[in-house]
Formats: sequence, structure tokens, C-alpha cells
Amino acid sequence: MRNLFLLLFSLLTCLSINAQTVVQERVSDLMPENYTISGQAFLEELSNGDLQLRLSDNFTTPSGPDVRIFLSNSVSITNGVEVVDLSNISHFNGALTVDVPAGVAIDDYDFIVFFCFSFNQLWASGQFGPVTGGGGPPAPTCDASSVLNLGGSSFIDICPADNQADVVQLVNTLGLSAGPEYAYLITDQSQTLQEVVLTDQYDFEGSVSTTQRVYGMQYSGTLNPLIGANRMFTTASECFEHSSNTGFIQVTKDACVTCDDSSVSLASGDQSIDICTTDSASDLIQFANSLGLDAGTEYAYLITDDNEILTEVVLDDEFDFEGSTTSTQRVYGIQYDGTLISFIGQNRTSTTASGCFEHSSNTDFISITKNACFVCEPNTVSQANGNSSSDICPTDNSNDVIQLQNSLGLSAGANYVYLLTDENEILEEVITADQYDFEGSNLNTQRVYGLHFNGTLNAAIGMNRTATSSTGCFEHSSNTDFISVTKNACFVCEPNTVSQANGNSSSDICPTDNSNDVIQLQNSLGLNAGANYVYLLTDENEILQEVISADQY
Repeated sequence: MRNLFLLLFSLLTCLSINAQTVVQERVSDLMPENYTISGQAFLEELSNGDLQLRLSDNFTTPSGPDVRIFLSNSVSITNGVEVVDLSNISHFNGALTVDVPAGVAIDDYDFIVFFCFSFNQLWASGQFGPVTGGGGPPAPTCDASSVLNLGGSSFIDICPADNQADVVQLVNTLGLSAGPEYAYLITDQSQTLQEVVLTDQYDFEGSVSTTQRVYGMQYSGTLNPLIGANRMFTTASECFEHSSNTGFIQVTKDACVTCDDSSVSLASGDQSIDICTTDSASDLIQFANSLGLDAGTEYAYLITDDNEILTEVVLDDEFDFEGSTTSTQRVYGIQYDGTLISFIGQNRTSTTASGCFEHSSNTDFISITKNACFVCEPNTVSQANGNSSSDICPTDNSNDVIQLQNSLGLSAGANYVYLLTDENEILEEVITADQYDFEGSNLNTQRVYGLHFNGTLNAAIGMNRTATSSTGCFEHSSNTDFISVTKNACFVCEPNTVSQANGNSSSDICPTDNSNDVIQLQNSLGLNAGANYVYLLTDENEILQEVISADQY
């Protein structure tokens, strides 16, 4: 509540003060000491004789727990006068106008000092210029800006050591040409000033190999650069305004390096491995790449899921997958230069670098499956009634459902299937249920085998059933242990009688006279002897002597 009261009081005071006319003023550019700051401060004498302190619209500084503004005659609060406690009113950016304590004249103090009492720390400062006003010419004003290269980019990568010109065209958002109004400040990444450029282009060929930045500065009067100091210490005799801390061109020096395509594999040369990630045993996997590079500053391995979504960046030539997810993972590679920029949770191809970078092929990766914890076992198959054969009629429009079971007691589906084949074990169908209706199937004898597996099943109709496999383990039932499904149940055998073709049921012959004793045979079904009918020759005791498969004898 106290802070709110002070803020309201300050705003009401500002409204009262601003009703007066400014007759004299002094201006100070704000300079960092231990903390960054930007903007200007104005000491303004009003027509009623009061004195006010005004901070410009572009004033900004980090917030602090106890930051106060003083007027002083040195960069110290000793013998100074406090004007306002910024922390009390929570004001650390934007315009602000406050009263200066009564009795202070416009020329009594030459410095504005920002001081943090909680840290006993000098925060920032500024030195006021001479008193102006009374109808004289207005003081020059300078504006904030940003800089870009001529193509509109704030980033450029060059090779400064190839004896080829690296001329960068410089522009600023104020549209000013470099010279007596605008300067470009070249710094290192810490904003330490290295060079002042008063032209609209600069050739970086032969420059240092480290990253540089280009900032801007509008100024009036005499430019006072401080090479080797923070670029914010560069001032001018009249006004000056530096570009934003974020409005600069970054010039990296990585273009001398080229990045190449690569392929990845296990150190053994394989491109797949199956592990168990939940057995508390190390699953340390060694990686290799076709460029022969060690992982680290030039090469990284990217671990993804099956959809190439990045889960981890590995800067080593090995990785322990123990404790990782139980889902299949992939390992890709990337050669890069500069700083690697990766985004966990995004597609691995969004990984880039500040220099060059080149991903390995989309189809060339290490596949890490997690099925090794699963054990596939030998097994046998039978019908639910225990039989290993069944004879059916698949053409009578009646269901021929056979219940299937296996010695492992597993239901068909995720880890067990039945394989339907012909008599040569050629796969005709994969059965994923514990029963199968053979009605409507072909008339040939079929077989049912079993397969215990883990992972993704690899089966193709028309291949030998033993070629069926999976991405994990798999175990076929025995070659001699199968359910045989024959298709003979459609045939009905009927009672019948036999006679000679002349209708007689007896005949008396002489088998030793060298004359044919041919008897024509017939049956009451009218069938010819052969495939489905035969005549049985016996003695008087019905002891079989011969099977006659013709209609005469």
C-alpha cells in the first residue's frame, strides 16, 4: 500500500510540475557502472523556480531491491542528495519525472548517481552538460537504432583467411549514412570495442578468427571512442545514442569449414542391435561414423524415437541405453562446426549449428530395439480336444471351426500366432485367433503350425513358414508337430450289392482248359471299379486273395 501511495503521489506531482514551462535544463547520458543502463536524464528548471529530474522514454536498467537516484558532484553518493527510490515505485524502464528536493539549484550538482543500498553497489551514473535554455538553439537529439546487413539479415558467416574479400554492407533502421551522424562499432562477443567504422561497408577479410559483432550509434559533435572498453563507453561531445543490446549483426568465422554427409553404425559395423533395458545390466553401445570423427566438437550422435523426434544429443562415441525407454530408438549422426543448436522434442533435422552442419541420411541409422528381455520358447500345437488331425468337408456350407491350442497356454495375438500351410509347409495364412473356420477353404490337405515371437512379425504368404521371423525373438513349433486338416468328409460310402453283368450271382468255370474265363462284374451303385470302388476276391471263408480294380476278371 505504501508503494502504491508513493507511485500515485509521484504521478500527481509529475502532472503538477508538467503544467509549468521548462526555462533551463542540463542533459546527461546514462552510463553503466556495475549494471547496464540506457537513456538520458534531464535536470529541468521550471518557470515557477522548481527543479525536476526527468528520465527519457528509452530509459531502462535491470530491476534491483534498493536502487536509488542521487545528485552528486562525483561518481559517488558522498555529499549527494537523494531524489527518488526506484525500487519503492518499481520503475526501471520508461519515462519518469520527479521533484528535486527544495533548495537545490540546477547547477549545484554535476552528476546523477544510481546506487543500490542492499548490495552497497554503485549501479550507474551520468554527467550533466552545461545549462541550456532561455531561447537558445535546441540541443541536438539522437535516437536509438538497430543495424543489419544490406540483405536484411543480422547474421553472416564468413571465412576471413581465404584471401577473398568479405565485404559486409551496413545499414541502420534510422536510414543514416555512416560519417558525421552515424558510426558502426565493431566489438567482440563481450561488446568490447575493437574498431569504429565511419563508412557503410566493411571488409572482414583478414580480421580476427573469433566471432565479432557490429553495433550502431547515432551521435552529434565529436565522437569519443574508447577502443578496448565496453562499446557503451563510446560517447560524443553533444548527443549520442547506442543501438540496442540485441540489435546487432553477428559475424561468425566458420565458413572455412565444410561439413560432409556421413553414415552411422555400431562399432562392429552392424546397424541394428536388440537389448534389454530393464535388467539392471549395462547396455553400453559403441558408435562409429563413416567420416572417422570422434564425437564432441565436430560430430554428434542424435538419439530419436521411430518418428525421428529427438530425445538426446550424445557428444561421446558410446551411450548406455540401460534404463532408457522400452520403445525402439534410432541413432543418427550430424557433422557440425561452431555451436550445436538442438531442440529436444522436435524432429532431429531441426538440429543446426552456428557454422556448417550436415545430417546423416534419413535411411541410414542405427536401430535400437528393446526385445532382448523376452524369451521365446519351443512349443507344440494341437486341437483343443488334444487331437492333431481332423477330417472335414469344406464345401457343405456348414461351419468347420477347429479350436486351436499350444503347449505354452498362450492366446493367439501379440506374441503367438498359428501358421496355416499346405503339405509342403508353404505359408497360406497367419491365424491370430484361437480358432479357425476351414469352411470354404481349398480341398487340399492343410497344416497348422505355431510360432512364439516378440516384436514385429515378418511373414509373407507364399514363403516357407520357417522363414517367418520377427524383429525380436521367435521360436517355431516342431517340423513334425502340426495339426493335419484333411478334406475327405464330403464323401459318403453306401451299402451295395454285386453281381455279374448278366445279373447272375454265381458262375461255374474250368480254370485249366486254357480258355478265358472272363466274368463281367457290376454293383448296385453303378460305379466303375477304380478310384472309389473295388471288388474283393476271397475264398469261401472270406479270406482276401486279391483286390480287383477293374469291371471284369
